Amino acid sequence: MNNERDFYMWFGRASRIAEWREKRKLNFLGMPELIMWGPGLPLDGNKYLFIVTKRLGNNLEELWIENGKILSAKTVINIGIQILINVLEYIHNSRHVHNDVKPLNILIDPECCDRVYLVDFGFAFEYKNWKREHATIEPNPKYAHFGTLEFTARDSHLGRFSRRADL
Repeated sequence: MNNERDFYMWFGRASRIAEWREKRKLNFLGMPELIMWGPGLPLDGNKYLFIVTKRLGNNLEELWIENGKILSAKTVINIGIQILINVLEYIHNSRHVHNDVKPLNILIDPECCDRVYLVDFGFAFEYKNWKREHATIEPNPKYAHFGTLEFTARDSHLGRFSRRADL
């Protein structure tokens, strides 16, 4: 998997998300569905890939600031269940780590403020191969500090990819 588009093409398909929701008996999964994508729009001599998903609202950091830097226990628990349990279980079961879980990548559904989505799969990385064998967890300096510095897990600073880095 080379980029965010590839991730969405495999794991952002509405049918795959619906199948997961049905299997897990979930009414909702905060994984944005891929509506369409394009291979590259030319602009100023460059080609720009585009991905279209549902339009979402503010991110968690904006919500936190709007509420005087306070979130209720109910809100925190709701977000924890939706993101840390449901969405990450879906991603991890798909052999990937998100590798950039942070408030800016958790968006609120403008139609239902009780629903949140995890977005930005540009740093998603396979931790298991197609045979479902765990990738090596040996540090790789090439991938050290992969992700947003302030939210990068210790393993990621060392260039290791693991599910625990998403928590």
